[in-house]
Parts: sequence; structure tokens; C-alpha cells
Amino acid sequence: MLYAVWSASDKFGSLWKVSVAGGDPVRVTDYPSGWDDSSYSPDGKWIGCYFQDEKLGERYGIIPASGGRPVRHFQFPGFQYQSVRWTADSRHLSFIGAPPDPSNIWLQPAEGGEPHKLTDFKTDYIYGHTWSRDGKTLALARGRPAFDVVLLKENK
Repeated sequence: MLYAVWSASDKFGSLWKVSVAGGDPVRVTDYPSGWDDSSYSPDGKWIGCYFQDEKLGERYGIIPASGGRPVRHFQFPGFQYQSVRWTADSRHLSFIGAPPDPSNIWLQPAEGGEPHKLTDFKTDYIYGHTWSRDGKTLALARGRPAFDVVLLKENK
């Protein structure tokens, strides 16, 4: 199991892992990392996670499952609905392309290179996505934001 821990002494969060069968936790990273969308690749060889670098800023990186520094990193659009997911074959990372309207799912090769657009929606936003275990189905939460103004008055 993979999880993030904030350390008051380090003044940053880092990734840790522990076996689901129990045992002692093991620190995976010793640098600011792991606050959102951290996950093992389906083949168990890699961990995808956000990390902070003094020179690069915030990036999404791929690190060995045993831990260490990122071997590759990517700059995904940063907005409140961003979600990054491994594809079932561990060869790509899927992410939500940057708004404005509409948003689409893009595939970033885990080995590097340019991402390519997977979906071609003409309207609405994608709020989240996930893959089926076999990688044949992609589930999306899509729609449009709704904003209402309500005046509340005290009734006496």
C-alpha cells in the first residue's frame, strides 16, 4: 500500500509504503512528493506521483517501485479536476487536458515523448476518469458546472 506522510521535521510530505500483509513502513521518497494521484503502475515496477523540485517546480514523475528520484517527469495541466491514471499495460499515463471547454483525455507515453489526444469531446468538462482493470473501458465523470446565487433571509 502506498501513502503520503507529512513530516514536521522535514517540512514536506513524502511517499511511504507498507505491505497489505503488515510489517514496517518503508520510506519511498526523501523529497517533497506524493500529495495527489500517487499510484503503482499495474505491472508493479513504477510509481507515478507529483513531486516538487527546486529547479523544475511541481511535476508528475515516474519513480522505481523501490523508491528514489524520478526517472522521468511530465508537466500536466494543473487545475482542480486533474487526475492522472496508469493504463492497464503500464505504458501510458492518462490525464485530463487543460480547460477551457471542452476537456479531453490525453495519453502520455510513460517512456517519454509527446502526449496524444484519446477522446474528442466537443462540449463539457471532464471531472474525473478511471480505467477498467482490463484497460478496455474508460469511465468518465463529465458535465458542466452550475452556479446559483441564493439569498437567505431570517424569517421572524
